[in-house]
Amino acid sequence: MKKWNKSLMTIAAAICMGTAGFAATAFAAGPDMETGPGYGEDGRQEERWKAFMEKKQAELHDKLKLSASQEGAWKTYTDATAKTLTPPKRTAIDFDSMTAPQRMEKGLEFMKERQAKMEAQLASLKTFYATLTPEQQKVFDAETSPKKWREKARDRTQKKSRPANK
Repeated sequence: MKKWNKSLMTIAAAICMGTAGFAATAFAAGPDMETGPGYGEDGRQEERWKAFMEKKQAELHDKLKLSASQEGAWKTYTDATAKTLTPPKRTAIDFDSMTAPQRMEKGLEFMKERQAKMEAQLASLKTFYATLTPEQQKVFDAETSPKKWREKARDRTQKKSRPANK
């Protein structure tokens, strides 16, 4: 009888563990979870990114107080920047099936693509920056400073973590 109870308990435990595994898998890929193209964003990421960049460029344009003669250079700069400032594409690459040299080659490929974009952006930036007055250059430097971006990110984080006053 003890042997029968032990076998029954083992089977019951296996069934429970198997059921728990299915439940965990179903939860991980549930309808409310972020899966699929754009990690649950239904392809809206690129639209939001473009809207964000247009807003930032409009704010910078207003702060620079560009003259009529500088508007052409601004347009050229923003057009060139729009081509290079695209959100990262989230393509499914199976790095697990690659060998170590293949993974490194893929990483170098991504790095070269990014470098080409940065070189194009740098060329357009230098051309535009040369048209700015020293005062405008100071404004541009301050508005595009990494320190400013970090401060804004910190402020957003602090606002989210504060409880709402009622």
